[in-house]
Amino acid sequence: MSTAATIFGMAVDLDGWVKWATIAVPVIAIPAAFIAFFQVKISRAESRIATAHNIYNAYLQLAMQNPDLASADSNAIANSSMKYKWFLASMLFSFEQILLVTKNQNDWVIAIKSQLKRHKDHLSVSGSVARGDWKPELTRLIKETVKG
Repeated sequence: MSTAATIFGMAVDLDGWVKWATIAVPVIAIPAAFIAFFQVKISRAESRIATAHNIYNAYLQLAMQNPDLASADSNAIANSSMKYKWFLASMLFSFEQILLVTKNQNDWVIAIKSQLKRHKDHLSVSGSVARGDWKPELTRLIKETVKG
């Protein structure tokens, strides 16, 4: 045996190692690629959930700052009609963004519909709704709410 072919007193069969490496690399790499793919997919889903929660939390803060407008109190609306319109625009924008990031998940649809019901009277005469200013997902929910 030559010194170059001996490592720690063992003969190295390079052809054998090359054959094993040829088999081992794909066996290790393919599962690793699947794991990485699923980690990215899970991370995206978690990011979408966090985004939806943040958007909804901002809407809830606005609602807490304006409880009369959030509850669609007729006296508050009469006294602050322009502020109410901006409140609704902000609410609808928030809901539109939530529907986009959550891909219309049923839990979010239910939560959004419950809020839309409070504002049914205004939504039925809303110019932005009539013009189709909102994404189709939100427009569908508004129409279902107004009809129901």
